Amino acid sequence: MVAAGSVFVPLSWAHGAGYAVCHQLAERSFFVAGQKLPLCARDTGIYLGALLTLVVLALWKGRAASLPPWRVLAFLAFFVVMIAVDGVNSYLAFFSVPQLYPSSNLMRLTTGTLFGMSGSVLLFAVLNVVLWEDAPAKPALRGLRNLAALLAAPALLVAVVYLSPDFL
Repeated sequence: MVAAGSVFVPLSWAHGAGYAVCHQLAERSFFVAGQKLPLCARDTGIYLGALLTLVVLALWKGRAASLPPWRVLAFLAFFVVMIAVDGVNSYLAFFSVPQLYPSSNLMRLTTGTLFGMSGSVLLFAVLNVVLWEDAPAKPALRGLRNLAALLAAPALLVAVVYLSPDFL
């Protein structure tokens, strides 16, 4: 790779692409090996959580092409509400308005990851219906136990990104 100063050119491209979808404020972003990630904590969680969930479901559940039961959907909806509340709460800080709770990058990363996971669970079923003619009409997540098992992957993702090990 060609270095441009202390930053590799592909990293500068990633920052340019990230700027199209993210504010990239340093105080709301993570740093790995001294380099700011190209997305804020919340957007990092959304995109990595969505990608990780799609990969895990594809490997774990194959071509399952039905929406989860209502109990699972209720939890996924709760995760969407969580990111909305956290986003509004974080936004209040820009106006020096009292917040519901102190905002943190860990909370932004966590709510973003859960939101990305929620969208991917629904997207997974839709993709399988569209891509596979013989996709079985079974849900990828059959119940709360499957959801709990799936939550292990986003939890690991949050831990790795939050701890920001230098090998990244």
